Amino acid sequence: MSKQLLTVPLELRWLGDKPMVAIARIEAAALDRTFWEDCVRDARIEAIVALDEARIDALDARVCGQIFHMTRCGSTALLQQFAALDGVQVLSEPMIFIELLGRGSADRDLTRTRFLRLLSLFTIGLAPVASRIVVKWPTLLCRYASLIHQAIGNTPALFMHRNPVEVLASIEARPLGKVDSIKPKWLSGPDGELAGNGNSQLSLVAQLLAVNCQWIAREPSVRTLDYARMPEAGWDQVAPYFGIALDDDQRTRMVRAAQFDAKRQHQVFKGDSSAKQAQASSLARQLAADTIAPALAGALSAMPSL
Repeated sequence: MSKQLLTVPLELRWLGDKPMVAIARIEAAALDRTFWEDCVRDARIEAIVALDEARIDALDARVCGQIFHMTRCGSTALLQQFAALDGVQVLSEPMIFIELLGRGSADRDLTRTRFLRLLSLFTIGLAPVASRIVVKWPTLLCRYASLIHQAIGNTPALFMHRNPVEVLASIEARPLGKVDSIKPKWLSGPDGELAGNGNSQLSLVAQLLAVNCQWIAREPSVRTLDYARMPEAGWDQVAPYFGIALDDDQRTRMVRAAQFDAKRQHQVFKGDSSAKQAQASSLARQLAADTIAPALAGALSAMPSL
């Protein structure tokens, strides 16, 4: 039996101020991997196209939900619930959008149009295997939530959050990658203030997450979802919010997916909030209380809960 092949965006290259997209071919079976970067790790470049010449797809009919998040907060687990549904393809943290928006033009309309064109390259490429797509954005895209809303404002959006102590305890146990490459601009808040550089990687991460909370708070169309409401919120609230009507079989699929660890899908999931609270260092507790908690509280007061 021949393997089904899909043509999708792989990476962004710049020709002066013109974005060019490397288009690659992947096997449909690769989409079973958790993160988008893993899905395309074996990809073969087929062509280079000018982004400004790409057509814009009917995105409202394809992208049915989007997830912003503060990282280590259950967003991957939520996404895997939707991955269990027939006809739904999940898109987990496509970093190419950071490459695009991080170098956005001073012309906001141009940046928004380029965002639409890039997202359309994904929806067109995934169309053979998916009638609907749920996107989980990289956490850095919290700062572009308003621009994304202007581009695809009819697509429901969530901001997932979790107790900051538990988030930082998770990062202490399994540090985030590429922290040393965080650019100063990612630490600037919506009012232009620049967070300090911090004296440790953990403090730098805490500042970054706090700034992300400040940015997402500027887009009140996004609804919030607390990790403490998982996993039941996935099928009880999020699916209807994303316009996905579940029959008994689909609901069972989501429930079954929630029984396994989202990042190690061969392992049964075990709740770890109490363990993370116990394991968190004094530094993690201080950063959670002084740096992240005030920013998160501001975001939760500015946006409606799901």
